[in-house]
Amino acid sequence: MTTSTDVVGGRFQIVRLLATGGEAEVSVARDLELDLDVVVKARRIIDGDDLGRLRREAGMLMRIVAHPGLPMVRSDLVDGDRYCLISDYIAGNDLRTLVDAQGGGLPLPTVLGLVDQVAGTLDHLHRHRPAVVHGDVKPENLVLADDGRLVLVDFGAAMRVGEDGERLGTPGFSAPEVLAGEALSPAADVYSLAALCVYLLTGTVPRLGAAWPTELTDSGLERLERVLRRGLTWDPLGRPWSASEFAMRLRSAAEMDVPTGTITLVLIDVDSGATPRAESALGALEAAGGRVMTTVSLPATTALVAFSRAGDAAAAVLALAPVHASIALHAGDLGGWHGATLQQ
Repeated sequence: MTTSTDVVGGRFQIVRLLATGGEAEVSVARDLELDLDVVVKARRIIDGDDLGRLRREAGMLMRIVAHPGLPMVRSDLVDGDRYCLISDYIAGNDLRTLVDAQGGGLPLPTVLGLVDQVAGTLDHLHRHRPAVVHGDVKPENLVLADDGRLVLVDFGAAMRVGEDGERLGTPGFSAPEVLAGEALSPAADVYSLAALCVYLLTGTVPRLGAAWPTELTDSGLERLERVLRRGLTWDPLGRPWSASEFAMRLRSAAEMDVPTGTITLVLIDVDSGATPRAESALGALEAAGGRVMTTVSLPATTALVAFSRAGDAAAAVLALAPVHASIALHAGDLGGWHGATLQQ
């Protein structure tokens, strides 16, 4: 094990151990030549074939085009019986720490923003030829940097499309084909992105075969749930074709869904008075579960009806539309209006 007295390759002074597990040991070190912090990932060399494989993997990583969502892999070296990979150190907290501090899932707008960033980084990797697949997208491997960037780290499971080899994934986040040691495609990272999204929303790791988190099933976010399930399908061909497409579908679904507990309002033109037509329309809305709001200041020709269930409001509006042309449905909550508007 490396200690704070070690100087790797005569240049990198070990500062502290970050993580250890499997075959690797990851430390923060000070680059004595450039006077900056770096990450040193050290693995013990088994034999000459093992060294060749490690160098090929490092070569793949060092050829990745620079991107704000990726640390730069700077160099590699052999230090005694250890092979060391040197990359940028990203100061910040990983997403696991962020969710733990929250004590559960993060707000949907926050999750959508994080997913957009990860999707852009994954698409950048997948655009390489051959595509680079990370293979282990999970909360611990995503660091929210002090400068606001979300950075994907730890490429220990990364492969180019078409390459075979032993890989270690993370149950709950890695795609079934990763855990089975099968050939990878960008669809494996799309699966991990969907699993990451479930975790960020609920604080629950989506285990294969486990019940779907109640935070999603009971939230009224049916469209968003369908997008997540599509991303987590076993068949890689059944998933969205790119990470950005998944993120786009997710955002579109979130904009159309009306969360449980949201107040849904129906605005209806009641002409210039309590005409039979207006009374009939208001009666129909009340019968559908609505409540006429009498404490809100509105024009004399407009009535406001509140529903606790968006589906009831939408059904009532659609039923009235053929006979009452001036009616509108809005979804909103105390934080402001959001979602779709249905105008008849």
